[in-house]
Amino acid sequence: MTHFFSSFFKKKEKTPEQQFDLFKFDGIRALQIGQCDYAEKCFKSALTIKTEHQVLGYLASALVEQENLEEAKEVLLQQIEIAPDVHDIHLQVASLCYQLGDFAGMQQHATIVLQEKAEDAQANFLLATAERGLSLPFEAIAHATKAIQADAEKEAAYLLRAEILFEMQQLTEVRKDLDTLLTLHPGHEEALFLSGKTYEQLQEIEKAIEVFQQLITLDPFHHMGYLKLAALYLYKKETKKALDLLNDCVEVNPDFAKAYLQRGEIKHLLQDKEGALADIKKAGELDPDLLNKISGDFKI
Repeated sequence: MTHFFSSFFKKKEKTPEQQFDLFKFDGIRALQIGQCDYAEKCFKSALTIKTEHQVLGYLASALVEQENLEEAKEVLLQQIEIAPDVHDIHLQVASLCYQLGDFAGMQQHATIVLQEKAEDAQANFLLATAERGLSLPFEAIAHATKAIQADAEKEAAYLLRAEILFEMQQLTEVRKDLDTLLTLHPGHEEALFLSGKTYEQLQEIEKAIEVFQQLITLDPFHHMGYLKLAALYLYKKETKKALDLLNDCVEVNPDFAKAYLQRGEIKHLLQDKEGALADIKKAGELDPDLLNKISGDFKI
């Protein structure tokens, strides 16, 4: 590092402006090669000399890379004090607020952008996400719709609106959004999973089975796809199929506690007490809280 970076190692006296540039550009180089802790040190040193909008942005990026989200948010707020009209910074803060579970802050910063750019797809999407988190489903649907109107291929907005409609049990409308999304992105795993759950709710069991089978074929590591499909086979009294499926599940997902629990319950139904006990014990080792959920009800 002493041959690559200069700001902490060169001894020759520099003017404050020269030293600032050394810290700044060493930080940029460090950030580019993934030395985020060193980049953070450089940017913070530069900011002790003077506050610069660009360096604050680089520092926020270094902090995000190290998952120091709260500090990154505070740095971006400093950027906003310098340049309150730069909409991208408000969107970055809104995104960090989402990761921090701060839906009110997310709502605030997305709204600021929409006051100037009412049709901005990302701002509408972020506001819809915040409103969902704040238990404002109708407002969330309205802003998700605006996001879709601004960007007809914005897959996240279709999925968000479909999820909210599913929570409201507006299943016909859910199907419309998922059909559109899966036409745009046929292998979209989250859309496929929600599609399977929607068919299940509509009692279209064969269609639900078809969708969940498509999902685990696409992604053999999709834990919940296996559980949902196994539960549907149990619903149809096809116990052997459910058991075979869960055998496949634990083979590719050996640390998935819920699969062992569900397989143990099936083995119990099949009078395989020893196998059931072994699976339930394994589930408890992987996730002790699951032991409180043992029952004869196989719904997920």
